[in-house]
Amino acid sequence: MISGFPTIAAAVVILLCITDQCTAQTTNCSALASNGDCSFYDCLSTKFQCTANDYPLAYGRKHCLRYASESSCFSTGGQAWITNVSRCLMQSIVNSALYNDVNTTCDQLETFAFESHPRCYIDNGFCTDILLSDQCQNLVCIGNEIFTDRDFYTKQAIDQITRTAASCSSRISTFLLDARECSLSSPDHAL
Repeated sequence: MISGFPTIAAAVVILLCITDQCTAQTTNCSALASNGDCSFYDCLSTKFQCTANDYPLAYGRKHCLRYASESSCFSTGGQAWITNVSRCLMQSIVNSALYNDVNTTCDQLETFAFESHPRCYIDNGFCTDILLSDQCQNLVCIGNEIFTDRDFYTKQAIDQITRTAASCSSRISTFLLDARECSLSSPDHAL
């Protein structure tokens, strides 16, 4: 018997378990992102040791769950947009250099995530499926059901709205003509 063998064997087993857990966590986050599963943000928060006030939980998970729970408010095109945007936002993070960098901070993750939002919105049909939905159904859902608190009043949100709307410039005149028939249920929200 080799002296200290049980101790060395135990250390190897522990090391393998730790390595497998780290690999499994990375794999699970990736798999969750591929499926557009809102649990991705819990996994991301754990991976980067973020707090409840950081992007993964305070914004990412919060809005992912809100869109999922309110999806019946949206048209069929709006529901497809939600699914595709959710995957896009998550995959943007997983495919970024930040995701595999152990030195990534939660602030860096937040900056990157917010910068990816307009592209994901636009590439998945915001200008058609959301902006031009019949009687503004999808915009009404976003305004009345999704952004029910002061989410629209942050610098990041205003920047996202501006960048997204600027990409829809060829559709704005159609939207403005259609918008006369749109109404939001709350007096606090008006088009």
